[in-house]
Amino acid sequence: ADARLPADGRCLGCHRANGPAKPPAIVSHPDVPMLDTTPPDSDAFLPLFADTGQIDPSGTIACATCHLPHGRDGGGDQADALPISVQRAMRLELRPFRPPNVCSTCHGLDAKRRFLYFHDPKRRTGPLR
Repeated sequence: ADARLPADGRCLGCHRANGPAKPPAIVSHPDVPMLDTTPPDSDAFLPLFADTGQIDPSGTIACATCHLPHGRDGGGDQADALPISVQRAMRLELRPFRPPNVCSTCHGLDAKRRFLYFHDPKRRTGPLR
C-alpha cells in the first residue's frame, strides 16, 4: 500500500510487505469532501490532514487521524483497573473515540464500529449487530 499523505509514510515504514509489522488490508478512506468542525483542543478531536501532511479541517483521513504513533498514556499503576476496551485501544495506539466527532458527522451511530474496524473490510461495514 502506498502512502497517500506524507504522515502515512512513517506508519507504512513498518506496516509493509516484508516489514516488521503486517500492512493493513485497507489504508485509505474514500475520497469525499470532509469538514472537521471539532475544535483541536476538544477530547473528541480526530484530525484531518492536507496533502502537505499538516492538520487541516477540510483535509482527509490519514493514519494519524485515528492512531497515535507513540501510543496513549498507559494509565500508570491503575491500567489494570481500566475497562478492557480502553486497554485494547491503548495497545493499538488508537485515539480516544468521543462522539460527536468527524466520523459521527457522516456515519452517525455506526461511526464507532467503522473507527474500530477501519482496516478490516468485513467488519467495518454491514448491518449493525
